[in-house]
Amino acid sequence: MALPFHSDLATPRIVNSATLSLMTNRRSVGKSKPTQPSHRTTGINLPFQTWVLLNKVAFERCKRNGGRASVSALLVDLVHRHQKELERELVG
Repeated sequence: MALPFHSDLATPRIVNSATLSLMTNRRSVGKSKPTQPSHRTTGINLPFQTWVLLNKVAFERCKRNGGRASVSALLVDLVHRHQKELERELVG
């Protein structure tokens, strides 16, 4: 048995830059841009054993609490737990 043929899918369409611009603008309507980003993507260099430990703990948290394993979330939690100590280092 052959699959049904849909003429809209078979007809190639040419999309010009004005249409793409309208499509892009359509998606962004109603969204306000934050004045300051809430997150920053970074790359950090860690000793291998440190990364292994962080990764294992992240997976254990995932099994215990559900969700996805996230070394980033683990690092955020560690920094929040030690925030006062870290801020004291800034003072001297």
